[in-house]
Amino acid sequence: MIEAKTTQKAPLERFLAQQRCKRVRPYVHGKRVLDFGCGVNAWNAISIQNICLSVDGVDRSLHQSGRIHHINLYQDLDEIQAVKYDVIMALAVFEHIKPLQLRSLLESLHRFSHDNTIIIGTVPSRRSRRVLEVLSYKLKLIDRSQIEDHKVYYDDLWMREIVDDTGWILQTFKTFQLGMNCFFELRKST
Repeated sequence: MIEAKTTQKAPLERFLAQQRCKRVRPYVHGKRVLDFGCGVNAWNAISIQNICLSVDGVDRSLHQSGRIHHINLYQDLDEIQAVKYDVIMALAVFEHIKPLQLRSLLESLHRFSHDNTIIIGTVPSRRSRRVLEVLSYKLKLIDRSQIEDHKVYYDDLWMREIVDDTGWILQTFKTFQLGMNCFFELRKST
């Protein structure tokens, strides 16, 4: 078993993770799920594991691959052997990936998918940037390193542009939390 450590100790981190996870619960019920960017504590994977067929997690920030709360955790996608997932979940992850790298990642996720696989996730909206910076830098309610690591703040047009020609299409893109956060659903293109 791997030891759970986190750099996400700021007061709002766990609460925000729970709020994002509520958005995806209806999509993962009875499904085989990959939590891409699960974090070192795998909070989201743990919170949905009782409603999923199975859930695995992958995150480069893990100290080592292993198991936590009966969930397989991997440091890298290349460690996952011949598994096809129904749902790939990416909560508060894509904003930490440069757009060209995200395009490449989306293309590589095909090997873990079948025809009906969906990618669901959340990203901060463009209008949230100043609010997140105040919550982080001034009020210390969100881990500063997480906000400093943001590469992109999204809207539906920017998400659609990044996803174009990756083998996925943007099915759903809507805001929540007063327009500060965005939920998206990607489906395989035909």
